[in-house]
Amino acid sequence: MPSERMKLVSKLDRVFSKWVRLGAADHTGHVQCYTCGVTKHWQKVDAGHFMVRGKYGTRWDPRNVKAQCKGCNLRSGEQHLFGLALDREYGEGTAEEIRQQSNQIRKWTNQELRDLIKHYQAEVKKIE
Repeated sequence: MPSERMKLVSKLDRVFSKWVRLGAADHTGHVQCYTCGVTKHWQKVDAGHFMVRGKYGTRWDPRNVKAQCKGCNLRSGEQHLFGLALDREYGEGTAEEIRQQSNQIRKWTNQELRDLIKHYQAEVKKIE
């Protein structure tokens, strides 16, 4: 039986993923893959991570997670291309900053997870 914490992480992952993908969509609901540029409907793409999801220091950092086609996301997130795109979007050195941040141990409390869930639920409602 999943613990309360596991349920909260799963719920946050779902709402954060929806926010990332829906937030990247144009008025027709289509998004461009962050790494290869292919265009697909937001429901047909993944919320791809530059630094893997298992690193809680960046798991829900919006700079670390972008809409990616399933092909790119399955190829280890096309990390090199992802990093280049991050540096173009946010400035040189951003990918390295995120990489370093991902190696910091981050222990989220259940209340912090609940707060993030509420925040991203509200953000999704704004753009739906």
